[in-house]
Amino acid sequence: MHSAIIVVQVPDNKQRWLAFKATIDHLQRDKIDPLHKKKGVEQLSKNVWLVNFQENPEPLARLVSAAIEHRFDYGILQFDDEPKWLRGAPNTTDDQGMINPDSWEGSDDD
Repeated sequence: MHSAIIVVQVPDNKQRWLAFKATIDHLQRDKIDPLHKKKGVEQLSKNVWLVNFQENPEPLARLVSAAIEHRFDYGILQFDDEPKWLRGAPNTTDDQGMINPDSWEGSDDD
């Protein structure tokens, strides 16, 4: 597995969510270790993370164990290969209405 997206259920009770966040950031420990600063993890939204196993598999274990500890449902979407993000941009169509990635400003395609 190259990487995975994990989605954790957000509870109605805000205190339960804050406790989950404290667990994943190790706030109750002597050494605080925020998840968002770990190599190989990107928080895509409030409750969604992309974890790159090639860089660091530990964040997924941390998220799963915290979800289990706090009794939150979660789902994992695994990718065998590196995920390919499709980029959308306004006003980037050619005269036939087709999207033209070459017209993107700052395009960083290899």
